[in-house]
Amino acid sequence: MEKLVCILAIDDEESFPFFVKHHLETITTHNFKIITANSSKEGLKPAKIYKPDLSGMEVTEELLLDDGTKSIPIFF
Repeated sequence: MEKLVCILAIDDEESFPFFVKHHLETITTHNFKIITANSSKEGLKPAKIYKPDLSGMEVTEELLLDDGTKSIPIFF
């Protein structure tokens, strides 16, 4: 059985996370779990980090500094 890959798509532009989720669910045959968020605050909850709203770079820095989330691939 293929390993479940979890993808967290965060962007304050609502259409981007929706596009990522739709594209990965309909175009690929991989076993993805896609979580979307429309703010850094909302996006950090699934990553088990809570901070005030941050920029995309600040969210990335927080995720990379945490042992529990540093292996999550991040793209802009």
